[in-house]
Amino acid sequence: MHMWSRVACDSKLFLSSVTTLAPLPLIAVMLSRKQIVHVDSIRSGCRSPDTSKRALKDLKMKVRPLSAEDAASCYALELTTFAPSERATLEKYQYRLRESGDLSFGMFIAVEDEERWELVGQISATKTADHAVTNEAVDIPKYSSAVGSKVGHVATGRTVCLHTLAISPKCQRTGLGRQLMAAYLERLKHFPSVDRVALIARAHLVPYYESFGFENRGVSRCTRYGDGWQQGTTVEAARALGEPECSATNMPFLMLAHRRLRSVGGSALLSKVSCDHAKPVCGRCQDADRTESCHYRERPFKRRRTLPPDADAEDHHGEVAFEPETPMPMPMPLPMPMPMPTPTSAPTSRAYPNSGYLGSTSHTAIFEHLTASSGDNTPAAFNGDRDPAGDDFDCRVDASQIMQEATFIKKIPNTFQVSTCVRMVNAWTATGTNIALAGSLVGPCTKAIDDLLHTGDLSAGNVSKMLFTSSCRPWIVTGSTTFEQFCSQITGHETCWESLGLFFVAVTRAATDFDCFETMFSSREERRKLQRLALSYADHCLEVALSLDCMYDFLLLLQYENFIAHSMIDGDQSYNSWRRLGDVASSLFALGYHEQADLDPDCPPFLQNLRRAAFARAYSADKNVSIFLGRPPRISQKYCQIERVISELSAAAVSTVSTQQNVPTPLLGQSFDYILETWWTASCATLKEQVLDLTKNFDSQTKANKAQDISARALTLWHSLPTAHRLESPLYLCNSRSPVERDFLVSAKLNHLHILFLLEVTILPRASDPGIELVKISAKMLHVAAEAIVMKQHLANSGTGLVWKIAYYSLPAAGIICLSLLNRSIAMSEGETSISQVIQDLSVLVAHLESGVLIDHGEPNYALLSGATATVKGILGRVLSPFAKELNHTTHRPIAPTDVLGTEDLDPWLASTAEQNALENFELDFWLHLSEHPELVGNASAVT
Repeated sequence: MHMWSRVACDSKLFLSSVTTLAPLPLIAVMLSRKQIVHVDSIRSGCRSPDTSKRALKDLKMKVRPLSAEDAASCYALELTTFAPSERATLEKYQYRLRESGDLSFGMFIAVEDEERWELVGQISATKTADHAVTNEAVDIPKYSSAVGSKVGHVATGRTVCLHTLAISPKCQRTGLGRQLMAAYLERLKHFPSVDRVALIARAHLVPYYESFGFENRGVSRCTRYGDGWQQGTTVEAARALGEPECSATNMPFLMLAHRRLRSVGGSALLSKVSCDHAKPVCGRCQDADRTESCHYRERPFKRRRTLPPDADAEDHHGEVAFEPETPMPMPMPLPMPMPMPTPTSAPTSRAYPNSGYLGSTSHTAIFEHLTASSGDNTPAAFNGDRDPAGDDFDCRVDASQIMQEATFIKKIPNTFQVSTCVRMVNAWTATGTNIALAGSLVGPCTKAIDDLLHTGDLSAGNVSKMLFTSSCRPWIVTGSTTFEQFCSQITGHETCWESLGLFFVAVTRAATDFDCFETMFSSREERRKLQRLALSYADHCLEVALSLDCMYDFLLLLQYENFIAHSMIDGDQSYNSWRRLGDVASSLFALGYHEQADLDPDCPPFLQNLRRAAFARAYSADKNVSIFLGRPPRISQKYCQIERVISELSAAAVSTVSTQQNVPTPLLGQSFDYILETWWTASCATLKEQVLDLTKNFDSQTKANKAQDISARALTLWHSLPTAHRLESPLYLCNSRSPVERDFLVSAKLNHLHILFLLEVTILPRASDPGIELVKISAKMLHVAAEAIVMKQHLANSGTGLVWKIAYYSLPAAGIICLSLLNRSIAMSEGETSISQVIQDLSVLVAHLESGVLIDHGEPNYALLSGATATVKGILGRVLSPFAKELNHTTHRPIAPTDVLGTEDLDPWLASTAEQNALENFELDFWLHLSEHPELVGNASAVT
């Protein structure tokens, strides 16, 4: 039968899977070297040659913290080492490694000349608020844990529940489990937020765990896996479980049992067997006839020297900065990544929450009146002239959080090819493409992260401390501050969490425009994997920055760009991206940019434009996404000064573009001015909001007057756009423009037509019966989108992606066209709508979506677009089926067209075309005279 040992109720401490006839030999394995040899002889027939210790000496191994990306590997190891009743689920691994990855470690061996690392051992753990392993500690929450919940990982708990220690079958019985366990417990000594380690195990394995210093606490109360589990805990010296904590102790929290602190015979120590500690010669050496070699060390378990809290970590811990763990031959002791010592100058505490901007209805407005009337006697709490540095820098970062994020930082070089990512971002921005809002900061932040991760002169702990300190420090900005001075506060030695997050957002966005890049990815699947990983790192940096409660401009920019990246990776219908857009609006309101249109008069011009652009882009994104999803907008013109912001952006954007198109702007430093795109989308969004207001209960005459006014304003807005950026000709004729400029031509035209489209839909009496004007506008929108699809390789993101344009603009237009085809109303457009062009554009849309050129199976918007494609394809087949019948009948029976084309089988416009042009007039060599054939000439005139 198979025996396992378990460390937490649903995860395990697995040391060996021993095939034996009874539990007794397994106990002997833990207590006696002779029994170990005996049991080995039982297993010798099933042991593979590569599991010998001699073979392991040549293996290169490393130990590193585990993350959520390792969940699948851990679960695979689980399946090979545990019976079904003993296994943890993949869901539990994903949860535990995501929530408490710093408490979990994996042992990896190099495979295929270090091109791949294979997981051969792992330890996973979580924290609990109890003093022992409980059912709640073993379970995982169904949803995000509520405050005070004991289910799953409790971040504020001080007891580590050791869930799993598993060793791959091919590496079992080599001492790796003991080494990994000992090294793990040694590492936990440096966690100030941990008081004890708890586990549960079968009774026959209690002596084994006691050898590590665990104390047997009797039968466990945990019942998830039946009865028979014993609970054990490592405790601090002089502290028993359930007793009050010692008030003042500087000793490590984790000490082995006292019997392990006695001197051990040297030979017994080298052979890793039990010792009776007899003097002058231990019993083991006497049995082995090695009395001369038996000696006792003065300090048998000498502790590694640790630095005092005030030591300079930078001088002593540079070797753990960013390089992957050095591969070590086995069976040498395993090096475990050690957390950093407590920093000497963490940011100070924040006693009260950051209230942010408080408007006219808040209590501060009343006290401002009191301030004006009471003079200098007003309490400082309500004085408007407080020292901003004293408040903004008032945030606390716990030392354990700094050490926890140091683990995250050390993972970056092991997960990403940082240098390659930097080259990809630089190559992407060199094409003139960039992120729309914070594009001016991408270059400085990319360089700062590249320098930071390759200098090697800072430890991961010091980097974490630097990022926290910089994110908490207030910006120093005056009216004379230059853009370079501004960037110096978020780069170099002032690099912050927002800088790191923006770099990962840029990596996510840059990968979209490359089919392959060097060795990072060569397929769509590999690219999506890289993008999701980079975006998850950006999310982590953003969450860390938000947790500091220090709202300022850079954080708002990162929130917006993070939302855009999520809309592209998760999909435009994703709740995740919708929620993040709401977070952008919340931060915008907290900063007060919705009302403070004039901003600070001492603010430099480039920062004023940046804040206006942030407000304008958040406003336009809110409108467009709300329309796309059919949900209420969050930001309304009634409660903000968007008109003034648009006016100020117009003065900066239009004047710059009209004077000299290729002159870099002070804000973005690129030939294409994203401020122009920001101004245009925000201007269109204001008209779209006014269109949405028409859905209120206005009488028909009032609604008609308002609609006419909006239509006139939309036309005026279109003509206010510089001529060079108005698409008045076929897109392929704009071959002298850059890809990003061509993309803006498409976006600007579609945005303008979309206003008119919404206007017609709003005043439409019946949605199922589109009017002629709506059909015309829809045909124009569809044609522009079809041109963009065909010229996909010659476009670059100017603020919105091509998939968004198709989903937001072309799908509604295609829907109206399909309705008109079914209702036969498209024939009533008085010749202004080309039926052949409409069918061609619909066919282009269907062909590119079906072939996977635009979007591949598995991408976020695939379900949305594939469903619409199937509908359009079905309608096209229904409309064109009479032509197919006609051609089929004509091939076999060339008779008069009236006999072939029955009017009951054709749409009116198809029937009229067939009557006018007889198919019997086709010549035998029509391929030679196709362009001059009267049938085609007649059809062209009939359908134009």
